[in-house]
Amino acid sequence: MYQIQYLEGLEGFRALEKDWQALVEHLDRPHYNQCPEWYGAYLDAIPDAPKLTFCAVYKKSELVAILPHVFMGLRRFNFLLFKRQVRKAGLPYGEDIYSSDIVIAQSADPVEVWKAISKDMRKGAHAWEIFQVVSVLQSQNGFARLFNEHLSDSGLVFKKSPTYCNVINLKPYEELAADLKKKFRQQLQRSARTLNELGEFSASWHELAQVPDALEKFIELELEGWKGQPDSPKEGYATPSAIGLLDWKSRMYRQMFSRFSARGCARVLLLHLDHEVIGAQLSLPIGRTEYVLKTSMKEGFGTRVSIGHLMIEALIKRVEADNPTRHLKIDELNLLSNYDWPKPWLPERRPYFNYQIYNQSFLGRLLAIRRQLT
Repeated sequence: MYQIQYLEGLEGFRALEKDWQALVEHLDRPHYNQCPEWYGAYLDAIPDAPKLTFCAVYKKSELVAILPHVFMGLRRFNFLLFKRQVRKAGLPYGEDIYSSDIVIAQSADPVEVWKAISKDMRKGAHAWEIFQVVSVLQSQNGFARLFNEHLSDSGLVFKKSPTYCNVINLKPYEELAADLKKKFRQQLQRSARTLNELGEFSASWHELAQVPDALEKFIELELEGWKGQPDSPKEGYATPSAIGLLDWKSRMYRQMFSRFSARGCARVLLLHLDHEVIGAQLSLPIGRTEYVLKTSMKEGFGTRVSIGHLMIEALIKRVEADNPTRHLKIDELNLLSNYDWPKPWLPERRPYFNYQIYNQSFLGRLLAIRRQLT
């Protein structure tokens, strides 16, 4: 019923890219990490990265699923006199590629697709007994739906503790603002008023051909703040992670925003005070969701000005203005992280799911049984 091919690295990606794009365009709510632009940017920027393999599933001549994965190594399994090497694979995840997910066409049966993949990967060069899935969001076309709705009782899928991200469910700004606390609404107004008293405060949006120059301004601003100071981490936040600190990261973001902006799925917001950039935000409007990848702001305003909140407010208003012209209207902002500062916007706390999956091979089932007993 299904035909499966394995394609590796940048060359394999390029062979898949056109069909992959067509697959994603027919999804109702694709995630940024299901889009070919995400992987193309990674492979172009880091040519010596660990080998990334794409398992492509076809039904007749139609591409119906793609599983990006990496081989994670071997480990010993000893049980009485039974000794074997256990092969582990998983979704690419970490500092470089950040996150990833399987992509399954809406017309395909996700359970049948996964059964075909796992069966084909029981033996041969791409075999595994354990498959690691880290930080996937609930999706109609990804791992979370497959395992939460269809295979949770299979005995082969084990859910780990989730992490979370903030998601703002959108509606007309006036309605959304009416739900916010009065004190927070006043804080937004005071922030804008204070900046206007200090100089000429304005916002500019950069899309399509304007994205590259605006991205460079983001990189410069981020390096000036705490994210650009590896020796001075900010309490309560992740390790300083400015794009400009690492050459490969700069290359990856430039590639990513070049690729996404080419099809109208990237934008950069810059906040200006006179001629100086004091705030910047990178986002990807994809399908019905706008993903806020990174924000950066000039420090030194203290509690008088909430630049981060002004950028969220500006994005909400921009989305509202753009929606009438979009084929798929954006109805949520995914901030991707679970930091406390956006809480005044009353975001939904949405889980990232983590799984450990065992294959249906004899060894895979034996490992799953041992996992159940421990």
